[in-house]
Amino acid sequence: MNGNFGKFYFYVFLLFTLSFLLFPVNSFFARPVIDVAISVYAPDNVLKTVSESAIFPEIVDSKRFEVALQNALKLLYSELWLQDLLSSAEQILSKQTSPQGTFQIDVYIQQIRKENVYEEFIQNNISGDYIYNFGEYIRIYPGVRYKLEYVNGKENYVQSSEGSYVKGIDGKYYSMVFDSFYSRVPHTNVVYIVEGNADYSLYVNNNKVLSGSFEISSSVYAVKHSYDPYNNRLLRVENSFNDVISGLASDIAIKIHSVLEFKEKLSGVVEEVKFPRVILNIGEDDFVKVGKVFSIYRNNNKIAEVVVRRTGKDYSECEVVYIKRGEEIKPQDEVKEGGQEPFPMGFKMLFITDQSFSLTESYILLTLPIKQFNIHREPISYFETGVGLNLESIINGTYDKFIFTFSGLIRLIGTGDDGLYLLSKLSITVSETILDERKIETLLGLSTKFGLLNFEFSIPIEQLTSFNTFRIGGGVSW
Repeated sequence: MNGNFGKFYFYVFLLFTLSFLLFPVNSFFARPVIDVAISVYAPDNVLKTVSESAIFPEIVDSKRFEVALQNALKLLYSELWLQDLLSSAEQILSKQTSPQGTFQIDVYIQQIRKENVYEEFIQNNISGDYIYNFGEYIRIYPGVRYKLEYVNGKENYVQSSEGSYVKGIDGKYYSMVFDSFYSRVPHTNVVYIVEGNADYSLYVNNNKVLSGSFEISSSVYAVKHSYDPYNNRLLRVENSFNDVISGLASDIAIKIHSVLEFKEKLSGVVEEVKFPRVILNIGEDDFVKVGKVFSIYRNNNKIAEVVVRRTGKDYSECEVVYIKRGEEIKPQDEVKEGGQEPFPMGFKMLFITDQSFSLTESYILLTLPIKQFNIHREPISYFETGVGLNLESIINGTYDKFIFTFSGLIRLIGTGDDGLYLLSKLSITVSETILDERKIETLLGLSTKFGLLNFEFSIPIEQLTSFNTFRIGGGVSW
């Protein structure tokens, strides 16, 4: 094939692929709100480099085109139309039922270069006899696993099919929790690196309302190898010209989507308040949708968040999901698209002991609390799961006595994160060295939180009347 054919199909394939990626197929059956115009520019010598490459046996194959397009659409969440992204900018779609505009994309390909990438090792998780560990490949004994045990405080590796360690020929043991296996099979991959830049502009009613640019840097494999462990041979996989152009188009489309998602969001004002309902002065004409979240501000200070429950032509009915304690939503308060859900999990580290304060009954406990919030986003209850080690076993280096806890806390008094909580806890103590040593207790008590500091006091249910036995603890949480 010659350079002219390569140039022609480069333009056609890239234009069509970008058009489909940025404006999904199903939208062509309806009148588009925003038209997409794409232009691609590349020097003749750049296109000649690709079109005359002996790697690509063909230029166009309609079935391959369809498959590549479908995969790219899945990657880009094909249900998201371009005009849905653009509708987030208030200056673009405000009080217009059918805005007319053009989104112009100019792609400038400055360089397409081929690189041969030499690799000495290749991934082989079936029979590989190497692992990659901190920048170097370590040869191991394949097919043998070990598990780590502690005997009298010392590490001991025992062969086990359920183990997560392997042994290197250097005599050391290596964890395989996140690693892969490799075989030493030298090979050379071929990579096309495409570099350039793209300019974009949005015109609505002949006015430019949005513009910008970004750099293009895309690496696409033309030849890549894999290993067949069952036949002990190297497999060579060649991508077509279509695959390279499709990869380039996908990168450009992803970049444009990410750029548009961070543009200015919808804004408006509060028209009416009937707590917990709030009416906003923006609605369907502004492409407000049910489920969209808005934050409410007064004097640039956030005081509340609302979620759209119903929309009309020029209004939205919302439900208050958060309001700052002591504040009140009022008409003419400013609203802006977007909100932030509170993170429902925390972390707590406690020292727990009993009335004897002995090492035998003392534990270092780590818990993960799951929080439930009120409308002021203050935690009103927790459910916690925890695991701890016996302090005596830590000091002795045996690490063989554990405690597992399941707790529920309900706030009695307090504001913000601080307060006094009613505590109920199920505690299970287990010893690895003494199989029958297992203690299960149900406890009731109180827990307090002041900033990062936590304190708790609990009593086994059967001791509630005598107070002969109790548990006390303290630590930090966040």
